[in-house]
Amino acid sequence: MNQEITKQDIKRNEVADVLEGGFRWVKLHPQQALWSGLGAAAVVLVAVAFVFRRHQAREDAWSSLAAATAYAYSGQTDAALGQVKAVAEAHGGTAAAGYARLLAGDVLFQQGKFKEAGQSYQELLAQPGDAAAAPMALSGLALAQEGAGDCPAAAASAQKFLDAHQDHYLAPQTHAVLARCLAAQGKTEDAKAAFQRIEILYPGTYWESWAKARK
Repeated sequence: MNQEITKQDIKRNEVADVLEGGFRWVKLHPQQALWSGLGAAAVVLVAVAFVFRRHQAREDAWSSLAAATAYAYSGQTDAALGQVKAVAEAHGGTAAAGYARLLAGDVLFQQGKFKEAGQSYQELLAQPGDAAAAPMALSGLALAQEGAGDCPAAAASAQKFLDAHQDHYLAPQTHAVLARCLAAQGKTEDAKAAFQRIEILYPGTYWESWAKARK
């Protein structure tokens, strides 16, 4: 027997949970239900409408984000940024909105608009959303701050990333931001130590040879 749980199963289960709660309320508060006209049929209609509207909103958000990504990859950056703005405004606080801000930051970074990219990453970090997007935004912020010439801020962001996400796949490039910015600030010994840590932490990779060449 196929044990795979489908999206329809999940939706049906959520509807059932809401319905059960609604019927329980009606059973415990019959007089209030009568006064408000909220009988069993009304509970069914409200519950179903609520659950499916919530699912539809999620699907709309991710569909819009997919469109923004397609625009970005095809070089239509203005259209991509416009779509991203629409997702963030219509679905604020959702994971899709977080990834939309991440995409906006990446697009702006590629355009050399480092301050604007940094602002987009910071907006993501300031809002609740998908936890997986936060490290990417923090790494992107460090790169954007470095690109904008703000090495003290970039070094601080890079160190914050490394303190919290040292095993993340973006750790090597973020460590490189820290090392470069320490060197740019004239902190020679700290920069040398950062380059040495890169050699030790990422042996046999591009980053090991990169760090050796810059000590």
